[in-house]
Amino acid sequence: MDPDKRVREAISLVFVKFRELGSMRQVLLWLRQESIELPSVTYGAEGRAVVWKLPVYATILKFLTNPIYGGAYAHGRTRNAHPPTRRPPAGSAGPAPVV
Repeated sequence: MDPDKRVREAISLVFVKFRELGSMRQVLLWLRQESIELPSVTYGAEGRAVVWKLPVYATILKFLTNPIYGGAYAHGRTRNAHPPTRRPPAGSAGPAPVV
């Protein structure tokens, strides 16, 4: 199997099981019960390497809370939904006077 595909499928499985089971703890328990290993990056003398190991709670948390894994970023498509303005909002008196 293509290593990149294996990584994508493993990360996708975490999200699928989270939707199904409803909690990170239940996902962790299920993955460990089924002996499903997840990818982890290590750095050594040869540089960066992906190793597979049974997950711990922090691994599940990392996958579920990292915006990149959730698809929040798209190359070349970033914009601010509410651009900053220089004037105070309507109905406000502005900054309080200094006494």
